[in-house]
Amino acid sequence: MGSGFVFSCEDRNVKMDIYMAEHNAESFAEVLKDFLEKHDLTHLTEGGLIVDMGCGEGTFLAKLREYFPQARFLGIDSYGGVIESAAKEHPEITFQRGNIMDTKLPPSSVSIATSTAIIDYANGTMSRTLSLPDYANEMHRILIPGGTYYPFDLKFDEKCAKPFLESGFKQYEGLANYPVFQKQQNLEERMEPNER
Repeated sequence: MGSGFVFSCEDRNVKMDIYMAEHNAESFAEVLKDFLEKHDLTHLTEGGLIVDMGCGEGTFLAKLREYFPQARFLGIDSYGGVIESAAKEHPEITFQRGNIMDTKLPPSSVSIATSTAIIDYANGTMSRTLSLPDYANEMHRILIPGGTYYPFDLKFDEKCAKPFLESGFKQYEGLANYPVFQKQQNLEERMEPNER
């Protein structure tokens, strides 16, 4: 479960081709780079922390690091074996085993958060363990004002977007049909002009 990740969950026997995972990691990294450049958001990478939720083996973060070497990177995944493998493969990136709904990261400490298929899993096999409203609140808590969350998910629809919008995000159309959520600067920016 994660960005650029060969899915290998201890309680499932699911495998993906490593080539496809690496290809997707490269494609997603390019989509993110293009979006940041197009919307003049590359400043978020200048010393900022980029966190990949459900990072798997870290392939996506490694590709992002090629584009944004000045950023700091953290991968979080709940499966220890995957984290150990990622840390060995990419020693220049920090990895930690953890819960993506309770990251233990300080508030407003992350510039960019990403995930791949987390929402898909939340709507399917992980629906009992991953609450979209709780996950959206955690993303909002850890992101800096103006920080962005990029869910690379195939099945992201209005129902999935609702918890993020209710948590204080503004939704943008990303590139390649992926949504982008930006944490609003303050309460006034979250209000419609007629509510102020």
